[in-house]
Amino acid sequence: MKQIKRVSLILLVSLSGFAGTFTTIHARIESDKKASISTPKYKRWLVYAEADLIIAKAVLDLPDLCIVGVLYHSQQCAEKALKAFLVFHQTSFKKTHDLVELVKACVNPK
Repeated sequence: MKQIKRVSLILLVSLSGFAGTFTTIHARIESDKKASISTPKYKRWLVYAEADLIIAKAVLDLPDLCIVGVLYHSQQCAEKALKAFLVFHQTSFKKTHDLVELVKACVNPK
């Protein structure tokens, strides 16, 4: 339990340096929600990808115990960026989290 509290505290302190960035991204996401008709869907995917990248970078500075968080958010960033590419190029894709499948769809659009 002490280890979890310690990691939570470290995470909180590390992420506090990114508070302004998170606030900016949150504002962009909320703005996109309100203007969803005028904001292209691919841009929303990119905003979400950027948020995951920022989180991955922040968690990277934490103890080794948190490497899973870095890997998770890095995968999420890549997935969302690939989906943004596919949406931009008007290529349909099935709901998946498989990066290999998404890359293949990007290389061979239908």
